[in-house]
Amino acid sequence: MIWAIMLTKMRKNLQFAFAVLVLFGLLASCSQDAKKYRIGVSQCSDDIWRDKQNSELMIGAYFHENVELRFAAAYDSDERQIQQIDSLVAEGIDLLIVAPNQVSTISPAIDRAYDKGIPVIVFERKTSTKKYTAYMGGGNLASTLTFGQFIKAMASLLAPSLAMWGATAAIPTLGLNWRVLFAIFFVVGIFSAVLLAVTPIHEEKIEGKPTTFAGCFKLLGVPIVLLSFLGIMCHVGIDVGTNTFAPKILVERLKMSVEDATIAPTIYFTFRTIGCLTGSFFLRVLKMRTFFIISVIMMALSMCGMFFGTEKWILYTAIALVGYGNSNIFSMCFATALESMPQKQNEVSGLMIMGLFGGTIFPLLMGFASDAMGQAGAVAVMAIGVIYLFTYIKQLKAAEV
Repeated sequence: MIWAIMLTKMRKNLQFAFAVLVLFGLLASCSQDAKKYRIGVSQCSDDIWRDKQNSELMIGAYFHENVELRFAAAYDSDERQIQQIDSLVAEGIDLLIVAPNQVSTISPAIDRAYDKGIPVIVFERKTSTKKYTAYMGGGNLASTLTFGQFIKAMASLLAPSLAMWGATAAIPTLGLNWRVLFAIFFVVGIFSAVLLAVTPIHEEKIEGKPTTFAGCFKLLGVPIVLLSFLGIMCHVGIDVGTNTFAPKILVERLKMSVEDATIAPTIYFTFRTIGCLTGSFFLRVLKMRTFFIISVIMMALSMCGMFFGTEKWILYTAIALVGYGNSNIFSMCFATALESMPQKQNEVSGLMIMGLFGGTIFPLLMGFASDAMGQAGAVAVMAIGVIYLFTYIKQLKAAEV
């Protein structure tokens, strides 16, 4: 997702600018002190972005004669970063700035520095420890992604109605065949592609060998990436499964006609759209983990309603609940994975998008289950996905600052 990567880069620039201002503002207040301050900077990797960070720190230190910077780059190695942090602490630094390579593995080294009375600034990257003095990070990536999902949901909700209106009302008045719609869709698609092509997108040049396809898949060996990938698979599977099987549930339980049962996807997409819009707000005022729990509980209640419900209001409410609850799962899983490894954001983004193929696996399994147990079997398959999302909550706890 190009737009997600662009938003992440913008967020990083704002974060680091704020971090530098705060850091050297504090040092300025101590500039009359003759003490020499040694600041250790532990970077998770060494690339253009990290070089830019280090350069900005050096520019700030230039205005303070009593400040000495010591840099260390871990080159994406947990073991190397742990050794470097311990070494900086042994050298007697007065402040540690660290961008952890991983959420949990670097935490013990950060704990040791903090326990020695050294102020610790955790920058940009998440860590599972609470032993730090300050954290510099935006934390709104999930909210931004959710708003993008709202725009997409609006299109999903309105496009069928617009196409129906065009085919049955607008186009016939012009004396044209409804098939003209395909030409209109083609033009809209080309226009969108042209707009994207002319949109300036700043991306850092890749130094050395680019990541291979196999290299991308190796990232699934990182627990948080794999678990987020599975979370997105469940999200998309439940999304597609609800749209496919909710009408069948209404037909089976309420004896509705197939035409009347098409109200199920309308209810789902309506509440999914509302969920994306309100979710972009809630993710700014609530902790992501808290909102994730609320969302998954709503989905669990929905599964109960669709499994046991026989009344219209129960089934309609269940469809609305899964629409709202599932609306923000993608953004939260995507943001968690991306923020855990921002130095590999292109590769992680690609893997997360590959998780969309969950939309092909779930309906297949739901079809087999419905043949064996009726539509309750299809709901049971989606419920397994919801249960997995409950297990994902602890990953958010580990990644939460």
